[in-house]
Amino acid sequence: MTGRENDPHLRRRHEVFLPFVAGAGLEIGPAVMPTFPKSDGWTVKVLDHLDQHQLRTEYKSSGSVADEIDRIEQVDIVVADGRSYLEAVGHQQFDFVVACHVIEHTPDLVEFLQSCALMLRSGGSLLLAVPTRELSFDFYRPLSTLGDVVLAHHQPEAHGLRARVDSLALDANFGGDRVWIPETLETHLRSGNIPQIERSPLLDSCALERLDAHDSLGVSSWFGHRWVFEPGQFVWLLDEIRLLFSVPLRLIDIRDGIGSEFLVVLQFDPDALEGSAVDQAESGPRLGARTCLGSRKPVLHGSDPAIYSALTNDLLWANDAVQRQLEHHRKLLAEARNDFERLQRRRSVRLALGLVELVGRWRRR
Repeated sequence: MTGRENDPHLRRRHEVFLPFVAGAGLEIGPAVMPTFPKSDGWTVKVLDHLDQHQLRTEYKSSGSVADEIDRIEQVDIVVADGRSYLEAVGHQQFDFVVACHVIEHTPDLVEFLQSCALMLRSGGSLLLAVPTRELSFDFYRPLSTLGDVVLAHHQPEAHGLRARVDSLALDANFGGDRVWIPETLETHLRSGNIPQIERSPLLDSCALERLDAHDSLGVSSWFGHRWVFEPGQFVWLLDEIRLLFSVPLRLIDIRDGIGSEFLVVLQFDPDALEGSAVDQAESGPRLGARTCLGSRKPVLHGSDPAIYSALTNDLLWANDAVQRQLEHHRKLLAEARNDFERLQRRRSVRLALGLVELVGRWRRR
């Protein structure tokens, strides 16, 4: 065993992913936390940007995980020198592909999803763990849009610069932490504490003026979050990408993970490309937020009613933390009103109010 069997993140990932794991798999960038370790008997190949020795050297210099470098497994496929995943993998295909906390770093979201689809056998599953904005240092960054998707697909350098600047200007921490759990956020919000922005000194006029001369912001070597997601918006983007870029991946399931992540299951399905969003809207309630042609009425579309029911309460474009906070204050207001009504019914209070009214009338004379 790897020593990670009691990790709550892994236990939750296994709960959601195991029904879709069979045969031979590929795990992209697992580093010190492989979801399905080869050492535990899983038939999985590892793909990463460095080999095992280089990764261990790199992580050894990182104090937070230096004691976990032994968990970095043998890397079977190294993606280096500008090669794509498909070039590195060749003609190999897999029954499932796992990528935990990888998709938010990828320069081109469309290329990443297309590559994963082509590496899967028919019916194979793409399993993702994705950080959610409200529970991480991305708290104040804008959610990624379809415009970002198109820009990154055609001009990844421009999109990378935009993401880098947003990260430098809006990076947040919460009591020194860069990620947090929902309960922590809710408790702090109730007492008036909010995440603090840590604007980087690297973001100054001199650095921005030098952009034409050289990579003064380090965009080319930056491995931060190029994409910012929340569950409902993520579903919408996936559906737009599926339709506009012919990516044959169908959403099967999406669930809360542990802490700051949510979990997604996609399936390779060529039939997922058939029909337009408007045509699909005629068949019943769907996921995502599109606008029907000739109408301003939002059309919900997706594929699975179970997913629909799980996500309708997510309030597609709302921040869940804000919604919980609003509900909390509504309850406080209701309690205050009840207390006030109880006070008004007390005889002593009624007498006091009567005296106040009499004094007021006397003064007005």
